[in-house]
Amino acid sequence: MDDDYFDYETTVDLERKVAFVTGANSGLGFETSKMLASKNATVIMACRNLEKGNEAKERILDEYPEADIKVVYLDLSSKESIYNLLPFLKKKIDTIDFLVNNAGVMMPPFALVEGNMESQLGINFLSHFLLTYLLFPLIENSPEGRIVNLSSIAHRWGDVNWNAYNTPATYDRKKCYGQSKLACLIFAYELQRRLTAEQSHVKSFAAHPGASSTNLFQFVAPWQRPIMHIIERFFFQDATDGAMSTMRALLDPYLVPGSFIGPSGFRELKGDPVVVSSNPISKDPINGTKLWEWSEKQLGIKFDIEEMIR
Repeated sequence: MDDDYFDYETTVDLERKVAFVTGANSGLGFETSKMLASKNATVIMACRNLEKGNEAKERILDEYPEADIKVVYLDLSSKESIYNLLPFLKKKIDTIDFLVNNAGVMMPPFALVEGNMESQLGINFLSHFLLTYLLFPLIENSPEGRIVNLSSIAHRWGDVNWNAYNTPATYDRKKCYGQSKLACLIFAYELQRRLTAEQSHVKSFAAHPGASSTNLFQFVAPWQRPIMHIIERFFFQDATDGAMSTMRALLDPYLVPGSFIGPSGFRELKGDPVVVSSNPISKDPINGTKLWEWSEKQLGIKFDIEEMIR
């Protein structure tokens, strides 16, 4: 089989598989949820706005009336919301086959979450680290469990000084977005190293959508929007095509665990989903260890895979 060939349309039926998707009511999360539902997976759509989440569910049901979709409340800016989700989920399910850490914000005005963490790093990465930790026993229950973290070509803007931008004076919205997406990628790689070391059957991947037309651009300045619309027309792909990288990471049985999937075209802006590379910072195991330990300290947890799979 060609390593760079993936046909979503011919992938296997996903009946009895359970997928959990964050940020599922719009953009890439919505398209990922819809495609999984079209393959008969049970899809848990995690949304901060339940009204919008239920509207998104109805849009999917209009197209796939037999789809099994559940909408749950999840505010990734709140640790309490993430912790409150777990007992609710355990009453409903005992296995998660696919975890898609998709939700994110892009270049918003300065804000802190949980009182001390810059919002992009907190929401895009750290909340998903905590979510993965809490859901890991359910993912481990699946013989084919996969975890996909959404990164970006913007990971190249980031650095590993995780506490650098927590004040208005030091905030750089572009740098912070890149930093958050670099953290997501480092996490995906480090997670796979630890899964491999413990001989877990769970697999970790990262994916990026290229330049995809989603509501992430809501914080672009008004004067920039006409320019963005022109750029989108020629260089961006729609959210459906952008979500194909995630779908390949979830469903391609031939992928090497720890792979990073993105578009095949010019500068990875758009195109078919293929295995792509990333910068040396993201691949350095030392950075992986440091990020993992920093995350545990920030959250007050011990994400010990060896202990969790005993």
